[in-house]
Amino acid sequence: MQIVYLGFAGTSQIEAEAASQLVRLERFSKSIEGCHLAIESIRPASERFGPRRAGR
Repeated sequence: MQIVYLGFAGTSQIEAEAASQLVRLERFSKSIEGCHLAIESIRPASERFGPRRAGR
């Protein structure tokens, strides 16, 4: 399984949960060739990047 984190750094806790969900897909393994998971932050940009400086 390939995991991509968008807008934040991944954590071992998130990766462990993703792995447990992958186990649930095991019964479909003959139909699934690969698994690519993108996890994206839903926080507003102002919270992700901190306060903006004047003139930016």
